[in-house]
Amino acid sequence: RSTLQSAVDAANTEYDLRRKRLTLLDQAIALRKERLASLTKLVDKGQLARPVIMQAQSELLDAEDRRQETMTTLGVVSERRTKAEQDLQARESQVALLRRRDLLDVQIEASKAATESEAAINVFKALAKAQIDRPSIEITDFVIVRRSRFGVATIHASETTQLEPGDLVQAFSRSRPQTDLRAEQSTVRN
Repeated sequence: RSTLQSAVDAANTEYDLRRKRLTLLDQAIALRKERLASLTKLVDKGQLARPVIMQAQSELLDAEDRRQETMTTLGVVSERRTKAEQDLQARESQVALLRRRDLLDVQIEASKAATESEAAINVFKALAKAQIDRPSIEITDFVIVRRSRFGVATIHASETTQLEPGDLVQAFSRSRPQTDLRAEQSTVRN
């Protein structure tokens, strides 16, 4: 962006300089025309020789040629400035589009992660409810299989364990030992 902005700034500076030069050349042409008119009157009166007028005309033509060259250069600089501004605007639009796309990608990923977490929570709740609704002789153990850059890890979990996107939940039902069942029943009675 800074390179494109520098190109726009340089083109603007050069354009301004050429416009100022054009103003100076217009003033020089006006002065030379006045001088030529004054000299022509003096030659007509016979006070000056013809070569003086020819030199004044030559100076006027030279100033007009420089003005024309400046006008041509001004057109080229204007085109270069327009191109630089268009390039800058196109780059800014492209960057804005990429940012919007990246933001959208992040939002989509976040939405997917939230949906996956929500689904996993619902599975845990359903399993926990099923556990409560079952006779108390069975319990369910949860294991999370989580992949990371270090490999696969298994984590023992409960129905309140936080899940991450990509986690795999395994649920195992097993019979509760009778001693645990009796201890739980006596705790409930007390």
